[in-house]
Amino acid sequence: MSKNVIIIDKIKPWIEEIVEKKVIELIGDPDYGLELRADVRKRLKKSLASKKKSIPAEKVAKELKLKW
Repeated sequence: MSKNVIIIDKIKPWIEEIVEKKVIELIGDPDYGLELRADVRKRLKKSLASKKKSIPAEKVAKELKLKW
């Protein structure tokens, strides 16, 4: 693995966070102030209480041979 790839891998999370914050700053959160429907709230609570672990997007992309 080249030195550049290693550096990019290390700073990628920081860049993603900075971009996300800037986008929210510029356009705002379109869901701000909205309430969750009861059925969505129920599914979310069930999901959070579940013992199942989610699969990281990077792993899914790798398994599907996608560029991430």
